[in-house]
Amino acid sequence: LYTDVYFRIQKDGSMTHLEVKHRCGIRALDMNALRAVQDSSPFPPLPREYEDEYLVVNLRFEHSQ
Repeated sequence: LYTDVYFRIQKDGSMTHLEVKHRCGIRALDMNALRAVQDSSPFPPLPREYEDEYLVVNLRFEHSQ
């Protein structure tokens, strides 16, 4: 079982476009994965040398039974 979460980190460290891309089928586990990402925001600003507008992050939360 796993939940995939997608989001973007903007240059200032703020998070946008948060969404669950793959649900494990157990709502509580999917919500916990989403909440874990939400609770870690805001992130530190991206380095000045980082040339793109944002950093794409895909996280997989593997749930053990």
